[in-house]
Amino acid sequence: MTNGSKKKCSVCKIVKSLCDFYKDGNSPDGYSYTCKKCTRKACLKWYHKNKDKARKIQEKYRATPRGKKLAKERTRRFSDKKLGITKKRRGFCELCKTYKKHTEIHHIIPRWFYRDDSEDNQIEVCRKHHHKLEFHIIFFLAGRYNNE
Repeated sequence: MTNGSKKKCSVCKIVKSLCDFYKDGNSPDGYSYTCKKCTRKACLKWYHKNKDKARKIQEKYRATPRGKKLAKERTRRFSDKKLGITKKRRGFCELCKTYKKHTEIHHIIPRWFYRDDSEDNQIEVCRKHHHKLEFHIIFFLAGRYNNE
């Protein structure tokens, strides 16, 4: 039962906004019959009942190219958070002013020297420049940097 921008969930029987329903091409109105909250509950219930089957499905998905790509992105997001990187990567080296396939975030003042994770202390650079910056900053902080 739909009424403009409202719909009744078939499980909890509450009339909710359409934004509380997942899109579903098989449904006449284009939205799922159950609300997002009830759908999540049903999925969790199924998962806890069928853990072995769910793990097999996850393993099979992770073996696909898309699954590998998403796992790699998830790992990178986790490691960025762990490393204190708050700046969003755009693929643009701020030193050579070109777009690169692989870029890295460099802390201008190293985290081990002064723990500053603000975006003002981070710049996005290509691998080549990141290696040069790391090399120079280590010698500079060690007192061996000689600017001749």
